[in-house]
Amino acid sequence: MADLQVLPVGQEVIGKTGLFVLPNFTERPATTYNDAYRDFEVSGDVQNGVRIRVYGLENSDIPKDKGMQKIESLTGLVMTVGSVRSRGKSKDEIVFEAKKMKLAK
Repeated sequence: MADLQVLPVGQEVIGKTGLFVLPNFTERPATTYNDAYRDFEVSGDVQNGVRIRVYGLENSDIPKDKGMQKIESLTGLVMTVGSVRSRGKSKDEIVFEAKKMKLAK
C-alpha cells in the first residue's frame, strides 16, 4: 500500500515572474484503471525542469513545436508525494498535478 500526501501549493513555488512550458510532452490515453493525462516539463525563475501532470486531455492546451511558451493560467496546483516500489526498493516520488493549464497565445 502506498502512503500518499497531497499538498496544495501556489505556482510561486516554480516561478514568481512567469512559467514557461517546453514543447515536448507525454500523453497517456485513458485505461481501465487510470484517467487520461498529459505530462509537461515546466520551468520558472525559481525551479527548472519541473514535471506537471494535467488529468483530462481537454484540460490542457498543446504547446507549439518551437521554443518555450508562456503559461497563462495554472489552476488547482497540488504537490503529490508518494512511495513507489521499483526493483524491490522503495523511493519517494514527487509529482505536481494541476486541474487545468492554459497557454498564452
